[in-house]
Amino acid sequence: MSPYALTIAIPTYNRNELLLRSVRYLLQEPTDNVKLLVLDNHSEVPVSETLLPVMESLQTGRLEIHRNVVNVGSAANMLRCFELCQTKWIWLITEKTVLKPGGITKVLQTLEDHPDCVFINFDVALEPPLRHIPHRSESITTTGRAELIRNILYFGTIIDQMANVYSVPRCRPFLDKGYFYAASGAAQLVLVLLALCDTDHCFLSCDQIVTRIGKPPQELSSWSTLAFAQNCMTVLNLPLTRSERKILQQKLIEFMPSLRHYIAKFIVLAADRDPSAYYYFSHYVHLMTFHDRRLYTRLALTAARFMMMAPSMTARCLDRLAQWGFNRSIYEAGETREQIARASR
Repeated sequence: MSPYALTIAIPTYNRNELLLRSVRYLLQEPTDNVKLLVLDNHSEVPVSETLLPVMESLQTGRLEIHRNVVNVGSAANMLRCFELCQTKWIWLITEKTVLKPGGITKVLQTLEDHPDCVFINFDVALEPPLRHIPHRSESITTTGRAELIRNILYFGTIIDQMANVYSVPRCRPFLDKGYFYAASGAAQLVLVLLALCDTDHCFLSCDQIVTRIGKPPQELSSWSTLAFAQNCMTVLNLPLTRSERKILQQKLIEFMPSLRHYIAKFIVLAADRDPSAYYYFSHYVHLMTFHDRRLYTRLALTAARFMMMAPSMTARCLDRLAQWGFNRSIYEAGETREQIARASR
């Protein structure tokens, strides 16, 4: 039996200096019943070498490092944390996580207050703030899977690894399904949804324990968000009831960037003669037509088809409208694929 109550797991790859800074900060918290677990996804420089100065000053077992033989991908590396965790609770964070003062103490207190929960979700502060992301005004306890799905305020927060604490004994039996849905970007949520029985509880807290600096990864580019949209929708294939699937589908659609964002991006890239724009546009139309049956969406996609027939003229007209109405250029959406690839790394 582990003497620790909580494992803070950090899956990492080639961010050694950020990891060192993060570990040093975490070890400053006066909490002896918290263990640190680092999953090195075969970084070019082994993180054990970077963390050696820290490990020499620690008690045995407080910090544990595992290095993968090969890079297994970010999602699989996060799921491996569940495999190797030796405590009841696990909290996954990133090297860039900025903990609020007393954040670990707040998590431990919440675990003590809600020992029977399968899943605990906290709020995340954003820097800079994003107006379209809502924040919970009060904490609630949900019962069963359907109630958890209904109370998802924002899908991005419910899958944000730094905002969630999981019951390892309840989630670990479903790791095989987690690996199957790894490409969805919501593998940890898959574990929770499969683990929940009708009488199980989850706690959704309004407390903010960490700050996310910069844009969430899925907002970097149209190509990455499009791939995420397609893959994330696969969670709807889980054995859910019809009403659960319908509500979860709506939460996913609300989480995706707006139609305007995508349409503007595709038009600008088509105007710049990027040949892949038409392929991804067609892919996006099929995806949204299948999942979003609202009349507004259908009309917008029909209009976008006509716009893509004359992208250069459409881009100029939309740019004038954007300059007049929003004082910004539509061409800000027109990164090249090389810029997108750099931003996605």
